[in-house]
Amino acid sequence: KNGQWLDDVASPSTYSNMIRTKCTGGDPGVTTCNKPTISGATVTPDTATVDSGATYTATCNSGFTISGNAVMTCTNGVLSTAPTCIRDSGVTTCNKPTINGAISGGTVTPTTATVDS
Repeated sequence: KNGQWLDDVASPSTYSNMIRTKCTGGDPGVTTCNKPTISGATVTPDTATVDSGATYTATCNSGFTISGNAVMTCTNGVLSTAPTCIRDSGVTTCNKPTINGAISGGTVTPTTATVDS
């Protein structure tokens, strides 16, 4: 675990080959990272966790620009810093209107709660 020392003796007959390492980046016993949630983005792959050494990739939705590295790498249970998706200037969001009996059986498309202008 972080901050603990790991001793490894290359040959059991001598301590002259002893290697001592301090863990500083995650827990070697943890081999997966959880999928991050990034507002305004889609994260792939669509799995709840990835193994150490694997990556998640963020793709910003239309009307957003990525800030930071889109690729996040899992290392010993620690995921590298997630990017953010920043709304482009000049893009506004409109709420979905409701139909109050004016059109019998009518629907409003698209079905999303908001749309960008």
